[in-house]
Amino acid sequence: MTHRYSIVLVFLVMIVLSLACTLGGGDSTAVSSPTTIAQITSTPSTNPSTVVTVIGPTLSATTTDTPVPPTDTPTPSATPIVGNGPGGCVLRGRYITDVTIPDGTLLAPNAPFVKTWRIRNDGTCTWEASYQLVYASDNQMSGPAAVGIPAAVPGQTIDISVNLVAPGAAGDYIGTWRLRASNNAIFGGYTVVIKVAGTPTPTPTATKTATPVGGGVWGGAWDTSFGTMNLVQAGNSVTGLYINGATTGTINGTVNGNLLSGTYTESGITGTFDFWIEGTGLRWNGNWGKTNPWCGHRSGQTDLTPCGVSTWYGTWSTNCESGVSCSDMVLTQSGNAVTGTYSGTSGSVSGTVDGSVLSGTWRRNPGSPTEVNGTFKFYMTIDGVQFQGNYNTTFYWCGWRSGSSQPTPCLKN
Repeated sequence: MTHRYSIVLVFLVMIVLSLACTLGGGDSTAVSSPTTIAQITSTPSTNPSTVVTVIGPTLSATTTDTPVPPTDTPTPSATPIVGNGPGGCVLRGRYITDVTIPDGTLLAPNAPFVKTWRIRNDGTCTWEASYQLVYASDNQMSGPAAVGIPAAVPGQTIDISVNLVAPGAAGDYIGTWRLRASNNAIFGGYTVVIKVAGTPTPTPTATKTATPVGGGVWGGAWDTSFGTMNLVQAGNSVTGLYINGATTGTINGTVNGNLLSGTYTESGITGTFDFWIEGTGLRWNGNWGKTNPWCGHRSGQTDLTPCGVSTWYGTWSTNCESGVSCSDMVLTQSGNAVTGTYSGTSGSVSGTVDGSVLSGTWRRNPGSPTEVNGTFKFYMTIDGVQFQGNYNTTFYWCGWRSGSSQPTPCLKN
Protein backbone atom coordinates (compact mmCIF):
# COMPACT_ATOMS: atom_id res chain seq x y z
CA MET A 1 0.00 0.00 0.00
CA THR A 2 2.82 2.32 0.96
CA HIS A 3 4.67 1.44 -2.20
CA ARG A 4 1.56 2.16 -4.30
CA TYR A 5 1.27 5.64 -2.77
CA SER A 6 4.94 6.26 -3.44
CA ILE A 7 4.52 5.44 -7.15
CA VAL A 8 1.49 7.71 -7.38
CA LEU A 9 3.38 10.52 -5.67
CA VAL A 10 6.34 10.21 -8.04
CA PHE A 11 3.98 10.24 -11.02
CA LEU A 12 2.27 13.43 -9.82
CA VAL A 13 5.63 15.15 -9.27
CA MET A 14 6.68 14.34 -12.83
CA ILE A 15 3.45 15.75 -14.21
CA VAL A 16 3.96 18.95 -12.27
CA LEU A 17 7.52 19.33 -13.47
CA SER A 18 6.50 18.69 -17.07
CA LEU A 19 3.88 21.41 -16.88
CA ALA A 20 6.29 23.82 -15.28
CA CYS A 21 8.76 23.37 -18.16
CA THR A 22 6.10 23.88 -20.77
CA LEU A 23 4.58 27.04 -19.25
CA GLY A 24 7.77 28.71 -18.13
CA GLY A 25 9.73 28.44 -21.41
CA GLY A 26 8.75 31.93 -22.79
CA ASP A 27 10.55 35.13 -21.71
CA SER A 28 8.56 37.79 -23.77
CA THR A 29 6.22 40.01 -21.80
CA ALA A 30 3.44 42.25 -23.24
CA VAL A 31 3.61 45.72 -21.75
CA SER A 32 0.55 47.94 -21.97
CA SER A 33 0.83 51.64 -22.53
CA PRO A 34 -1.89 54.31 -22.68
CA THR A 35 -0.76 55.10 -26.19
CA THR A 36 0.15 51.62 -27.46
CA ILE A 37 -2.14 48.85 -28.68
CA ALA A 38 -0.33 45.42 -28.71
CA GLN A 39 -1.46 42.21 -30.44
CA ILE A 40 -0.02 39.01 -29.15
CA THR A 41 -0.11 35.86 -31.33
CA SER A 42 1.11 32.40 -30.29
CA THR A 43 2.63 30.35 -33.06
CA PRO A 44 3.30 26.65 -32.36
CA SER A 45 6.85 25.55 -33.21
CA THR A 46 9.27 22.90 -32.35
CA ASN A 47 10.61 25.30 -29.77
CA PRO A 48 8.03 25.41 -27.04
CA SER A 49 8.65 29.16 -26.64
CA THR A 50 6.04 31.82 -27.54
CA VAL A 51 6.62 34.31 -30.37
CA VAL A 52 5.24 37.81 -29.75
CA THR A 53 4.46 40.00 -32.75
CA VAL A 54 3.98 43.73 -32.00
CA ILE A 55 1.97 45.86 -34.41
CA GLY A 56 3.31 49.47 -34.45
CA PRO A 57 1.96 52.03 -31.98
CA THR A 58 -1.18 53.95 -32.89
CA LEU A 59 -1.49 57.42 -31.40
CA SER A 60 -4.91 58.14 -30.13
CA ALA A 61 -6.52 61.41 -31.40
CA THR A 62 -5.93 64.28 -29.01
CA THR A 63 -7.80 67.58 -29.43
CA THR A 64 -5.64 70.68 -28.95
CA ASP A 65 -6.41 74.43 -29.37
CA THR A 66 -4.47 75.68 -32.37
CA PRO A 67 -3.68 79.38 -31.99
CA VAL A 68 -5.08 81.59 -34.79
CA PRO A 69 -2.33 83.66 -36.38
CA PRO A 70 -2.79 87.41 -36.07
CA THR A 71 -4.14 89.32 -39.06
CA ASP A 72 -3.35 92.80 -40.33
CA THR A 73 -6.91 93.33 -41.63
CA PRO A 74 -8.46 96.29 -39.74
CA THR A 75 -11.88 96.07 -38.17
CA PRO A 76 -14.49 97.27 -40.69
CA SER A 77 -15.65 100.84 -39.99
CA ALA A 78 -18.22 103.24 -41.48
CA THR A 79 -17.00 104.64 -44.81
CA PRO A 80 -17.91 108.31 -45.46
CA ILE A 81 -20.46 108.64 -48.23
CA VAL A 82 -19.29 110.84 -51.08
CA GLY A 83 -22.17 112.79 -52.61
CA ASN A 84 -22.60 114.97 -55.67
CA GLY A 85 -22.88 118.23 -53.71
CA PRO A 86 -20.19 120.91 -53.42
CA GLY A 87 -17.02 119.35 -52.01
CA GLY A 88 -18.55 115.86 -52.08
CA CYS A 89 -21.29 116.53 -49.54
CA VAL A 90 -24.59 114.65 -49.78
CA LEU A 91 -27.62 116.46 -51.24
CA ARG A 92 -30.96 115.28 -49.88
CA GLY A 93 -34.17 117.25 -49.35
CA ARG A 94 -37.00 115.40 -47.61
CA TYR A 95 -40.59 116.49 -48.28
CA ILE A 96 -42.47 117.07 -44.99
CA THR A 97 -45.84 118.55 -45.97
CA ASP A 98 -47.71 121.01 -48.18
CA VAL A 99 -47.96 124.32 -46.32
CA THR A 100 -50.25 125.74 -49.00
CA ILE A 101 -52.26 124.29 -51.92
CA PRO A 102 -52.43 120.60 -50.93
CA ASP A 103 -52.80 118.11 -53.78
CA GLY A 104 -56.20 118.35 -55.47
CA THR A 105 -56.90 121.99 -54.51
CA LEU A 106 -59.65 123.46 -56.70
CA LEU A 107 -58.76 126.85 -58.22
CA ALA A 108 -60.46 129.27 -60.57
CA PRO A 109 -59.05 129.65 -64.08
CA ASN A 110 -56.07 132.05 -64.21
CA ALA A 111 -56.07 132.42 -60.41
CA PRO A 112 -52.67 133.42 -58.98
CA PHE A 113 -51.48 131.39 -56.01
CA VAL A 114 -48.39 130.70 -53.93
CA LYS A 115 -47.31 127.08 -53.55
CA THR A 116 -45.26 126.33 -50.42
CA TRP A 117 -43.62 123.03 -49.48
CA ARG A 118 -42.04 122.25 -46.11
CA ILE A 119 -38.70 120.56 -46.77
CA ARG A 120 -36.02 119.21 -44.42
CA ASN A 121 -32.31 119.19 -45.29
CA ASP A 122 -31.56 115.50 -44.74
CA GLY A 123 -28.14 115.59 -46.38
CA THR A 124 -24.71 116.78 -45.25
CA CYS A 125 -24.54 119.92 -47.43
CA THR A 126 -25.39 123.37 -46.07
CA TRP A 127 -27.93 124.96 -48.40
CA GLU A 128 -26.63 128.45 -49.05
CA ALA A 129 -28.27 131.51 -50.59
CA SER A 130 -27.13 130.38 -54.06
CA TYR A 131 -29.32 127.27 -53.90
CA GLN A 132 -32.54 127.46 -55.93
CA LEU A 133 -35.87 125.81 -56.57
CA VAL A 134 -36.07 125.16 -60.33
CA TYR A 135 -38.86 124.15 -62.68
CA ALA A 136 -38.31 120.55 -63.78
CA SER A 137 -41.20 119.17 -65.82
CA ASP A 138 -44.95 118.98 -66.54
CA ASN A 139 -46.96 122.24 -66.32
CA GLN A 140 -44.97 125.31 -65.29
CA MET A 141 -48.16 127.25 -64.41
CA SER A 142 -46.56 130.59 -65.35
CA GLY A 143 -43.90 130.08 -62.70
CA PRO A 144 -40.33 131.38 -62.98
CA ALA A 145 -37.54 129.16 -64.24
CA ALA A 146 -35.88 129.38 -60.82
CA VAL A 147 -36.41 131.03 -57.45
CA GLY A 148 -34.15 131.37 -54.42
CA ILE A 149 -34.69 129.34 -51.26
CA PRO A 150 -33.89 130.04 -47.60
CA ALA A 151 -30.51 128.87 -46.32
CA ALA A 152 -30.60 125.64 -44.29
CA VAL A 153 -28.02 123.64 -42.38
CA PRO A 154 -28.25 119.82 -42.26
CA GLY A 155 -31.29 118.78 -40.24
CA GLN A 156 -33.05 122.14 -40.58
CA THR A 157 -36.61 122.40 -41.91
CA ILE A 158 -37.59 125.33 -44.15
CA ASP A 159 -40.53 126.48 -46.24
CA ILE A 160 -39.90 126.84 -49.98
CA SER A 161 -42.38 128.85 -52.06
CA VAL A 162 -43.02 129.75 -55.68
CA ASN A 163 -45.59 132.07 -57.28
CA LEU A 164 -47.78 130.33 -59.83
CA VAL A 165 -50.93 130.96 -61.88
CA ALA A 166 -53.62 128.36 -62.54
CA PRO A 167 -54.09 127.54 -66.23
CA GLY A 168 -57.04 129.11 -68.01
CA ALA A 169 -58.65 125.83 -69.07
CA ALA A 170 -60.54 123.48 -66.76
CA GLY A 171 -58.83 120.22 -65.91
CA ASP A 172 -56.25 118.49 -63.71
CA TYR A 173 -52.70 119.82 -63.68
CA ILE A 174 -49.39 118.81 -62.17
CA GLY A 175 -46.05 120.62 -62.06
CA THR A 176 -42.73 119.22 -60.86
CA TRP A 177 -40.00 121.27 -59.21
CA ARG A 178 -36.55 120.31 -57.98
CA LEU A 179 -33.66 121.85 -56.03
CA ARG A 180 -30.38 123.00 -57.56
CA ALA A 181 -27.16 123.32 -55.55
CA SER A 182 -24.46 125.92 -56.02
CA ASN A 183 -22.51 123.45 -58.19
CA ASN A 184 -25.62 122.97 -60.39
CA ALA A 185 -26.31 119.46 -59.06
CA ILE A 186 -30.06 118.72 -59.16
CA PHE A 187 -31.77 116.88 -56.31
CA GLY A 188 -35.15 116.38 -54.65
CA GLY A 189 -38.51 116.45 -56.37
CA TYR A 190 -41.71 118.25 -55.34
CA THR A 191 -45.04 118.50 -57.11
CA VAL A 192 -47.96 120.90 -57.25
CA VAL A 193 -51.23 119.18 -58.12
CA ILE A 194 -54.35 121.28 -58.74
CA LYS A 195 -57.77 121.15 -60.34
CA VAL A 196 -59.03 124.08 -62.39
CA ALA A 197 -62.78 124.59 -62.29
CA GLY A 198 -65.16 126.11 -64.81
CA THR A 199 -65.88 125.79 -68.46
CA PRO A 200 -62.75 125.26 -70.52
CA THR A 201 -61.60 128.41 -72.26
CA PRO A 202 -59.65 128.57 -75.52
CA THR A 203 -55.92 128.82 -75.08
CA PRO A 204 -54.85 132.20 -76.49
CA THR A 205 -52.35 132.27 -79.31
CA ALA A 206 -48.89 132.98 -78.00
CA THR A 207 -47.59 136.43 -78.93
CA LYS A 208 -44.22 137.96 -78.42
CA THR A 209 -44.48 140.67 -75.78
CA ALA A 210 -42.23 142.30 -73.24
CA THR A 211 -44.60 141.47 -70.38
CA PRO A 212 -42.64 139.82 -67.55
CA VAL A 213 -43.56 136.28 -66.42
CA GLY A 214 -46.27 136.61 -63.78
CA GLY A 215 -48.33 139.25 -65.64
CA GLY A 216 -48.32 143.05 -65.62
CA VAL A 217 -45.44 145.42 -65.14
CA TRP A 218 -44.90 144.12 -61.58
CA GLY A 219 -45.12 140.38 -62.27
CA GLY A 220 -42.08 138.12 -62.22
CA ALA A 221 -38.76 137.99 -60.41
CA TRP A 222 -36.94 140.92 -58.80
CA ASP A 223 -33.61 141.29 -57.04
CA THR A 224 -34.23 143.59 -54.07
CA SER A 225 -32.41 145.04 -51.10
CA PHE A 226 -34.28 142.41 -49.04
CA GLY A 227 -33.49 139.35 -51.15
CA THR A 228 -35.25 137.84 -54.12
CA MET A 229 -38.91 138.70 -54.75
CA ASN A 230 -41.42 136.98 -57.02
CA LEU A 231 -44.71 138.74 -57.79
CA VAL A 232 -47.89 137.81 -59.61
CA GLN A 233 -50.04 140.62 -61.01
CA ALA A 234 -53.69 140.15 -61.93
CA GLY A 235 -55.16 143.48 -62.99
CA ASN A 236 -54.39 145.96 -60.20
CA SER A 237 -53.87 143.21 -57.62
CA VAL A 238 -50.35 142.03 -56.84
CA THR A 239 -49.36 139.14 -54.58
CA GLY A 240 -46.11 137.33 -54.01
CA LEU A 241 -43.27 136.63 -51.67
CA TYR A 242 -39.69 137.57 -50.97
CA ILE A 243 -36.89 135.49 -49.49
CA ASN A 244 -34.24 137.25 -47.45
CA GLY A 245 -31.73 134.71 -46.13
CA ALA A 246 -33.63 132.29 -43.89
CA THR A 247 -36.69 134.56 -43.76
CA THR A 248 -39.65 134.42 -46.11
CA GLY A 249 -42.22 137.21 -46.33
CA THR A 250 -45.39 137.76 -48.35
CA ILE A 251 -46.54 140.74 -50.39
CA ASN A 252 -50.14 141.87 -50.95
CA GLY A 253 -50.70 145.16 -52.73
CA THR A 254 -52.61 147.32 -55.20
CA VAL A 255 -51.33 149.15 -58.26
CA ASN A 256 -52.22 152.83 -58.75
CA GLY A 257 -50.34 154.31 -61.68
CA ASN A 258 -46.65 153.69 -61.10
CA LEU A 259 -47.22 153.05 -57.37
CA LEU A 260 -47.57 149.62 -55.79
CA SER A 261 -48.66 149.97 -52.16
CA GLY A 262 -49.91 147.48 -49.63
CA THR A 263 -48.76 145.28 -46.78
CA TYR A 264 -46.01 142.77 -46.20
CA THR A 265 -46.04 139.98 -43.61
CA GLU A 266 -42.86 138.51 -42.19
CA SER A 267 -42.48 136.22 -39.16
CA GLY A 268 -46.01 137.07 -38.06
CA ILE A 269 -45.44 140.85 -38.27
CA THR A 270 -47.35 142.97 -40.78
CA GLY A 271 -46.30 146.40 -42.04
CA THR A 272 -46.79 148.74 -44.98
CA PHE A 273 -44.78 149.30 -48.14
CA ASP A 274 -44.76 151.75 -51.07
CA PHE A 275 -42.89 150.99 -54.30
CA TRP A 276 -42.62 153.35 -57.32
CA ILE A 277 -41.57 151.77 -60.61
CA GLU A 278 -39.58 153.84 -63.11
CA GLY A 279 -40.65 154.37 -66.70
CA THR A 280 -38.68 151.45 -68.19
CA GLY A 281 -40.30 148.99 -65.79
CA LEU A 282 -36.91 147.56 -64.87
CA ARG A 283 -36.31 149.23 -61.49
CA TRP A 284 -38.33 150.52 -58.55
CA ASN A 285 -37.64 152.53 -55.42
CA GLY A 286 -39.59 152.69 -52.20
CA ASN A 287 -39.80 151.86 -48.54
CA TRP A 288 -41.29 149.73 -45.81
CA GLY A 289 -42.84 151.38 -42.78
CA LYS A 290 -42.90 154.70 -44.73
CA THR A 291 -39.25 155.58 -44.05
CA ASN A 292 -37.07 152.46 -44.34
CA PRO A 293 -35.35 151.96 -47.74
CA TRP A 294 -36.47 149.13 -50.06
CA CYS A 295 -35.60 149.03 -53.75
CA GLY A 296 -35.42 146.44 -56.52
CA HIS A 297 -34.43 145.71 -60.10
CA ARG A 298 -34.75 143.10 -62.80
CA SER A 299 -31.91 140.66 -63.49
CA GLY A 300 -29.03 142.41 -65.22
CA GLN A 301 -29.99 145.84 -63.85
CA THR A 302 -28.79 147.77 -60.78
CA ASP A 303 -30.69 149.53 -58.00
CA LEU A 304 -31.66 153.16 -58.26
CA THR A 305 -29.38 155.52 -56.33
CA PRO A 306 -29.98 156.32 -53.59
CA CYS A 307 -31.96 153.24 -52.63
CA GLY A 308 -35.06 154.18 -50.69
CA VAL A 309 -37.77 156.84 -50.93
CA SER A 310 -39.90 157.77 -47.91
CA THR A 311 -43.68 158.16 -48.20
CA TRP A 312 -44.95 161.75 -48.24
CA TYR A 313 -48.22 161.53 -50.17
CA GLY A 314 -51.46 162.15 -48.31
CA THR A 315 -52.86 164.80 -45.96
CA TRP A 316 -50.86 166.48 -43.19
CA SER A 317 -51.89 168.93 -40.49
CA THR A 318 -49.17 171.61 -40.36
CA ASN A 319 -48.01 174.53 -38.28
CA CYS A 320 -45.71 177.25 -39.58
CA GLU A 321 -44.16 180.40 -38.15
CA SER A 322 -46.31 182.92 -39.98
CA GLY A 323 -49.08 185.44 -39.40
CA VAL A 324 -51.21 183.40 -41.79
CA SER A 325 -52.12 179.79 -40.97
CA CYS A 326 -50.50 177.13 -43.11
CA SER A 327 -53.42 174.80 -42.34
CA ASP A 328 -53.59 171.37 -43.98
CA MET A 329 -51.09 170.25 -46.60
CA VAL A 330 -52.10 167.74 -49.29
CA LEU A 331 -49.24 166.06 -51.15
CA THR A 332 -49.01 163.82 -54.19
CA GLN A 333 -45.92 161.75 -54.97
CA SER A 334 -44.35 159.91 -57.86
CA GLY A 335 -41.16 158.28 -56.69
CA ASN A 336 -38.92 161.03 -55.35
CA ALA A 337 -40.97 163.87 -56.91
CA VAL A 338 -43.55 165.55 -54.63
CA THR A 339 -46.01 168.34 -55.29
CA GLY A 340 -48.94 169.70 -53.29
CA THR A 341 -50.91 172.50 -51.77
CA TYR A 342 -51.36 174.02 -48.32
CA SER A 343 -53.61 176.58 -46.71
CA GLY A 344 -56.41 175.56 -49.01
CA THR A 345 -55.13 176.29 -52.48
CA SER A 346 -53.43 179.57 -51.71
CA GLY A 347 -50.04 177.92 -51.21
CA SER A 348 -48.10 175.30 -53.17
CA VAL A 349 -44.98 173.22 -52.67
CA SER A 350 -42.74 171.33 -55.06
CA GLY A 351 -39.81 169.22 -53.92
CA THR A 352 -37.58 166.17 -54.18
CA VAL A 353 -37.24 163.29 -51.71
CA ASP A 354 -33.80 162.11 -50.65
CA GLY A 355 -34.22 159.27 -48.21
CA SER A 356 -36.49 160.65 -45.48
CA VAL A 357 -35.87 164.32 -46.31
CA LEU A 358 -38.14 166.39 -48.58
CA SER A 359 -36.75 169.73 -49.77
CA GLY A 360 -37.85 172.22 -52.39
CA THR A 361 -39.66 175.54 -52.90
CA TRP A 362 -42.91 177.01 -51.68
CA ARG A 363 -45.14 179.76 -53.13
CA ARG A 364 -47.97 181.75 -51.56
CA ASN A 365 -50.63 183.52 -53.63
CA PRO A 366 -48.89 182.56 -56.88
CA GLY A 367 -49.51 184.91 -59.80
CA SER A 368 -50.86 187.73 -57.62
CA PRO A 369 -49.24 191.03 -56.59
CA THR A 370 -48.89 189.60 -53.07
CA GLU A 371 -47.04 186.45 -54.16
CA VAL A 372 -44.22 185.37 -51.88
CA ASN A 373 -41.96 182.33 -52.17
CA GLY A 374 -39.01 180.66 -50.58
CA THR A 375 -37.44 177.33 -49.71
CA PHE A 376 -38.39 174.56 -47.30
CA LYS A 377 -36.84 171.43 -45.85
CA PHE A 378 -38.82 168.75 -44.02
CA TYR A 379 -37.35 165.85 -41.98
CA MET A 380 -39.65 162.88 -41.49
CA THR A 381 -39.56 161.04 -38.17
CA ILE A 382 -38.76 157.34 -38.13
CA ASP A 383 -42.39 156.25 -37.77
CA GLY A 384 -43.46 158.26 -40.83
CA VAL A 385 -46.31 160.11 -39.10
CA GLN A 386 -44.57 163.42 -38.29
CA PHE A 387 -42.06 165.77 -39.85
CA GLN A 388 -39.96 168.61 -38.41
CA GLY A 389 -38.59 171.34 -40.61
CA ASN A 390 -38.24 174.93 -41.69
CA TYR A 391 -38.92 177.41 -44.41
CA ASN A 392 -36.34 179.94 -45.51
CA THR A 393 -33.96 178.10 -43.18
CA THR A 394 -34.83 179.96 -39.98
CA PHE A 395 -38.63 179.69 -39.56
CA TYR A 396 -40.33 176.56 -38.24
CA TRP A 397 -42.69 174.48 -40.32
CA CYS A 398 -43.76 171.01 -39.15
CA GLY A 399 -46.58 168.55 -39.75
CA TRP A 400 -48.31 165.38 -38.53
CA ARG A 401 -50.71 162.79 -39.90
CA SER A 402 -54.19 162.10 -38.59
CA GLY A 403 -54.03 160.32 -35.26
CA SER A 404 -50.66 161.83 -34.35
CA SER A 405 -49.71 165.21 -32.88
CA GLN A 406 -47.35 168.09 -33.55
CA PRO A 407 -43.71 167.07 -33.09
CA THR A 408 -41.53 168.79 -30.52
CA PRO A 409 -39.60 170.81 -31.41
CA CYS A 410 -41.28 171.90 -34.61
CA LEU A 411 -38.17 173.59 -36.03
CA LYS A 412 -35.35 171.60 -37.55
CA ASN A 413 -32.76 173.05 -39.89
